[in-house]
Amino acid sequence: MSGRDGGPHDPRRRSLPLEDWPAADRRVWGAALLKGDLLDPGGPASAWSDATLAILVRGYGRWLNWLFLNGLLDVESPPADRIRPDRVSAYIAELRLLNASMTVWQRTSQLRQTGAVLAPEADLAWLRKLESRLQKVVIPVRNKRARLVPSAELVALGVRLMEAAQAGGASPHLSAMKFRDGLLIALLAARPFRRGNFTSIEIGRHLVNQSDGYWLRFEAPETKNRRRPLEAPFPSALTPYLERYLADHRPVLVARGLRRQTGDAPSEALWIGAFGKPLAAAGLSSRVEAITRRELGHAINVHLVRDCAATSVAEEDPEHTGIISTILGHTTNTTAERCYTHAQGLKSGRCLQDEILRLRGKAKPRPAATRGGSPRKNRPPSSRRSHGPRAQGDDPA
Repeated sequence: MSGRDGGPHDPRRRSLPLEDWPAADRRVWGAALLKGDLLDPGGPASAWSDATLAILVRGYGRWLNWLFLNGLLDVESPPADRIRPDRVSAYIAELRLLNASMTVWQRTSQLRQTGAVLAPEADLAWLRKLESRLQKVVIPVRNKRARLVPSAELVALGVRLMEAAQAGGASPHLSAMKFRDGLLIALLAARPFRRGNFTSIEIGRHLVNQSDGYWLRFEAPETKNRRRPLEAPFPSALTPYLERYLADHRPVLVARGLRRQTGDAPSEALWIGAFGKPLAAAGLSSRVEAITRRELGHAINVHLVRDCAATSVAEEDPEHTGIISTILGHTTNTTAERCYTHAQGLKSGRCLQDEILRLRGKAKPRPAATRGGSPRKNRPPSSRRSHGPRAQGDDPA
């Protein structure tokens, strides 16, 4: 099979798991993960999050799998000897047959990042340049901008779901799940933490009730960059719904799990699944996508909710775009600047459209005599208009 007809079970799509890496690669990778102390900074990958490490392991495993399938995996050779321009070029050529341009760029980036850890002595400047070129030709498979919705709309959706659950008509267990889904959507829109943090919220540890209300707090080691803690007040408008969930609906979900457990202490996780266990990240993602697809007509994933929040701030409060980085837990303002530029483009487009419609409404209809009967050349000069060529799409109608 060729092209993207190579399905998900195509051997070329597999990633060599960490335990099957060459011994030398595993040894160096393990050393890179070692934590340091005040006198020793630790390995070069010691500060990376578990999610980042998992992505890089899969990416490098894909490279090793390609080497293996092509008879090029010499387990005795060091990683630096394997990462050569000719081989990487052939590897990318195969990726292009199987994957979209975004994935090709990501796999190349993952190879470069992992290679820099496994072979710090190697000069991979050529690979970084190749990665940069691939990034420039990425063609998004889906139009993400077209799927963005204002965060306020997502909050309102969550509130509607909770009110519908309270209205009754369903079993206590089903009502509890519906209420949980509504609170989940509303809170995620108002506090768009990364999926890992949002899923892992525990009562008393991350969700803390203080004299000034509820707060959401994550210690620095729990965040993606691990550099600074992440905290935000719980939205006051959602506090009554939170307390109702904690008092009425969450216990119903927890009870389902307690009947299945044998002596285990109940979980303190905020989000409880249908069977009484903490809702996993994959389960939370599927709920968000299923609900938005059903209610809005298209799926919005957890990461896109973060984009919705950033764009909403840039559109509605452009003077305070600096808070975007804080809201999203970013260490740079790159995303804030990108969302501000996008929001300004939208605003300019709307203003132009409004002005066109305003002028169109003011335009006076031509007299009947000038609409059809007489040829243009016979009209008096004063009645002629000068029209430039119309570009396709200029008609506001």
